[in-house]
Amino acid sequence: MNALIIEDSRTERRLIARVLTGAGFQVDETGSAEEGLDHLKNGGVPNLIVVDWVLPGMSGLEFVRQVKNDPRYAETRILVVSIRQERKDVREMLAAGADDYIFKPVDARSLENRLPVIGF
Repeated sequence: MNALIIEDSRTERRLIARVLTGAGFQVDETGSAEEGLDHLKNGGVPNLIVVDWVLPGMSGLEFVRQVKNDPRYAETRILVVSIRQERKDVREMLAAGADDYIFKPVDARSLENRLPVIGF
């Protein structure tokens, strides 16, 4: 299984990568949504994308909308990690096509527990 992490915090990326690697994923990482889109154009179709909402440049929300409008990624699961904790924000991201949403700071156990919920 392949995963792409899009997170501007190196610390958060490392934690997420460690959890996903432990769950059997091959992990690629980028620090922005634009880099994530470039990676998708050149790197195939990941099984899972973990994306932060608040990123430099393009937001995670716009990234999710673009990815979910592309039929190549219809089966790709998207997990959002964000400091944005208002109910309306969660609803907006899920309506855009995200499969699940967890709050920052990311806790390894919480992330591990969400993987089966989204099909892993």
